[in-house]
Amino acid sequence: MGTNGSAQSLRSPLTRRITVPLRVLVVDDHDLFRSGLCALLSERGFEIVSDVPDADSAVEGVRRLRPDVVVIGLDLSGVSGAETARRLAEARPGVRIVGFLVTPDAATVDEAVDAGVHSYLMKDATVEEIVEGIRLTAAGDSVFSPHIATLILRRLHAERREAPTRSIVALTEREWQVLPLLVAGKSNVEVAAALFISPRTAKHHLANLLEKLGAENRIQGAVEAVRRGLA
Repeated sequence: MGTNGSAQSLRSPLTRRITVPLRVLVVDDHDLFRSGLCALLSERGFEIVSDVPDADSAVEGVRRLRPDVVVIGLDLSGVSGAETARRLAEARPGVRIVGFLVTPDAATVDEAVDAGVHSYLMKDATVEEIVEGIRLTAAGDSVFSPHIATLILRRLHAERREAPTRSIVALTEREWQVLPLLVAGKSNVEVAAALFISPRTAKHHLANLLEKLGAENRIQGAVEAVRRGLA
């Protein structure tokens, strides 16, 4: 796969932006997928610090190599992808984690949400979706494919029908506008466009909303909003 070239900047060295490649650790026990993903990401300017097939190697790698992002197959055999993600977060607090699924599986996604995985993509996602998803995750956003979002929300709405509850949460008018966009899986840029505000302002409102929901990331926030009957 090739990439589109871009013109070199004519600014002086003092004003030229220096771009540091994102450092990525890839974890998957399917050799073909792992090697293919590494090649794809390398072509797109990511630095692959290591690719490993199991939980123990992943934990050792994240401690030693300190990647920005870990990309992990949630369908790992042996120690599950979600449990591996939990161990990675303990080994390197703050590391951003992108989980991949072959098929939307409710139990796997539920476990991964609790483990703190930040973003969820399907293994048949397009190159653009994968690249953008990893970059957004590294920047502090969360991304999840429509299939996975639908799965999560369907289960949560079913739970709410069985035991309807509504928590009282003091949200501002703008936060109430942001809430359904969060639940729909919209990125900061998409939230900003929908509400005619800047991405920076959208990020600020989303951060406040997540804090009020007691959520560590966007997907946990979406889950919590539905569980509380707010969306």
